Amino acid sequence: MKIFEVEDGEVRKGAQVTVLETGGLKIPVIKIGEAGRGREEGLLRVDLLPENLEKWQVGKHLTTVIFGRLGTTKNGAPMLIEEAEDTDSNQCLVVFRTSIGFRGSNSHEGDKTGWICTLCEAEGNEMELPKPCPGCGRLSYVEPRFAPFPGQVIVKGRIAEGAAGRMGSGEQLIAILKEGDICSTGYTGRTYDRLKRHYFKFNGETILSATWQERIVSDIF
Repeated sequence: MKIFEVEDGEVRKGAQVTVLETGGLKIPVIKIGEAGRGREEGLLRVDLLPENLEKWQVGKHLTTVIFGRLGTTKNGAPMLIEEAEDTDSNQCLVVFRTSIGFRGSNSHEGDKTGWICTLCEAEGNEMELPKPCPGCGRLSYVEPRFAPFPGQVIVKGRIAEGAAGRMGSGEQLIAILKEGDICSTGYTGRTYDRLKRHYFKFNGETILSATWQERIVSDIF
């Protein structure tokens, strides 16, 4: 299957493989999240092809893996086994390096399905948010509603702000998406000029990325 990295709205082909040093050994891994208080480092071991393993060993323990399949370590943890070509175009592995806003958080969800009022719990299937809520007449409590995240999550990590991670935190994921899956990443807190949400679809060849407005205008998916 193909491998991608997603960082907010940017999609990159392949995923960076770095190093885990433990017990006097250096092991190729994909890392997400962070180490430290209020944080969690997520690790996916990578079994590199011989030629890429050599590059990793001489290249400051950095390389990129483009294709792979899932396996397991002897202890039953998930492991990525690098392959020379795509042998399963029906799914892909995605490393979500999702950021957070200042003093905020993030979320990984499915496609937009409508709206809900968090005050009176009125809801509807319309894609555009009503102004005001037809149930209670209030505006500030109407929010988009999303389907659950469609991917199979195999590794989780956590990033954070502040010495103990109390200023804000959010998850990062490594997940398997199937062809046709649509997911989204949202960001709360102060995002300044950055957007609050991006949408993604795996079409069997690549991952399409768009904002909601771009989807409405282009019908890209």
